[in-house]
This record gives sequence, C-alpha cells and structure tokens, in this order.
Amino acid sequence: MTFPAKARRKIIVDDKVFFWLIRKKPTWNEVTDDPYMIPIQHVNGGRLLRADIGFCRSEYVDRTIPVVTPSIVERIIRFAIESGWECEVRDSHPLTLDCAGILLKSDSKWDAFDKRKSTS
Repeated sequence: MTFPAKARRKIIVDDKVFFWLIRKKPTWNEVTDDPYMIPIQHVNGGRLLRADIGFCRSEYVDRTIPVVTPSIVERIIRFAIESGWECEVRDSHPLTLDCAGILLKSDSKWDAFDKRKSTS
C-alpha cells in the first residue's frame, strides 16, 4: 500500500520512521458499520498494520469522537511491535490488530468516551 503524500502523516518511534493516515470522509465500508482501521506502515514499505481502535464512524454521526493524536499512534506502534509486528519486513498480507483496549487504558478522554457510549 502506498500512502498519498498529501494526506499521510509522519511519526518517528525509536528512531524508525512510520507513516499513518486518517481519512477525512468515511469509506463506504465504514458507513455500513465496518470498524475504522488506522493504516500504519514503515517508511521503507514494510508490512502494513491496520489498527482497529474500537469504533465505527457510522455510529457516531452526532457525537464528537476524540482526536487520534500522534501520541495515540505511537502507543499503537509500540503495542504492535511488542505483539510481534515486524514493521520492516515486506508482506503482502496486512496485520490487523485490536488496539481499542490499549487506548481505553491509557487515555482518559477515550475512557470517558467509552463510558458515554455504553450508557447511551
């Protein structure tokens, strides 16, 4: 996968450069309740990571969703590497990883958001 140069964001974690992407508009799959995945890839084009952050965009049209910040992406990358993601090894099959749990444990805004979601 190649990230569009205009939309991609760069992050450096442990002296390794990664690109990640947040699309402004939901895709058709997201509108039909597929989970939102943040794509992350090493700058040299290693195996693509698809980080599931635990929500579908279509469910939250009227609610403010906490912003996915570079610090959240850094935590996702560290978690993925600890979970066995070989970020620099080329592989045609992306790795999909459930990252919702690490976000809720480590970010009070996400935790508060999750509690509002479950009481609605």
